[in-house]
Amino acid sequence: MLSYRHAFHSGNHADVLKHAVVIKMLRHLGLKDKSYWYIDTHAGAGVYSLTEGFATKNAEFETGIGRLWHRDDLPPLMADYVDEVRALNPDGDLRFYPAVRPISPGARCASRTACGCSSCTARKSTCCATISAMPDAAR
Repeated sequence: MLSYRHAFHSGNHADVLKHAVVIKMLRHLGLKDKSYWYIDTHAGAGVYSLTEGFATKNAEFETGIGRLWHRDDLPPLMADYVDEVRALNPDGDLRFYPAVRPISPGARCASRTACGCSSCTARKSTCCATISAMPDAAR
């Protein structure tokens, strides 16, 4: 069986598109006066370093989030997502990339009932990284 590590691909063009759509979807769901539960079955680690480790091997992020990082003419979907990534990199240097939203989607839930997320991954080491990257999340 081929072993897949998302860290090699974090921040690539497909990953950026997927996360931009997920954020748009969660924001839309958060406008409703109903609870929801978002389950990410392929969450990976919570946050990836783009300056060391697996992500630097092929540097796929350079043709994904890297191409969008300094642009100010992005369409709203992509601009909202890049703003989320910028929140993890307040000094302006692209060093960290979120694989799982480090802020619970329930934080933007308009409903008075519970909203939340579950993140699943197959690797025990990745699971530990995900939990430490989401300190405010319920366990």
